[in-house]
Amino acid sequence: RLGNEAGIATTLNNIGEIQRKQGRYGEAMRLYEESLAINRRLGNQAGVAATLNNIGLIHESQGRYGEAMRLYEESLAIKRRLGNEAGIATTLNNIGSIHDYQGRYGEAMRLYEESLAINRRLGNQAVIAVTLDNMAYIAFKRGKYGEVLQMLCQALAIQRRIGVPTKNAEKGIAVLKR
Repeated sequence: RLGNEAGIATTLNNIGEIQRKQGRYGEAMRLYEESLAINRRLGNQAGVAATLNNIGLIHESQGRYGEAMRLYEESLAIKRRLGNEAGIATTLNNIGSIHDYQGRYGEAMRLYEESLAINRRLGNQAVIAVTLDNMAYIAFKRGKYGEVLQMLCQALAIQRRIGVPTKNAEKGIAVLKR
């Protein structure tokens, strides 16, 4: 067998990501599970962490928050051990979303703030914009409209500068300025 198993695992994960983004969750899950098995067999912890996170995204999108949380937490623990700062920030954002969906806004905001601090340190503008957008949504739910406007304006400025779309920035600002 000539195959580069690590490369195969990465490719399976990437194809799974495309399938997930197109709503083909069953096919994405099959590809992720194959990638996960290869990464576990190889001891590729970074690959395991990335794939667990992606499987968590499927569970989250289908409302299976407990399973998504379990997968995110396992992924986060591995990323922390590896010192993968960007991965840590992404997974903190995902865990924050679960807390948000379940109405635990304080915990969600704490996780988003931790993610934001990491991404600011790394200079990851795209994820900063997304995180600010997530934080603004929670501030909106809490009736903190001044904070919402400030966060959305920051997210929109980044979005316009680097071309990264966010969920709520432009429409949220328009609503708040009425």
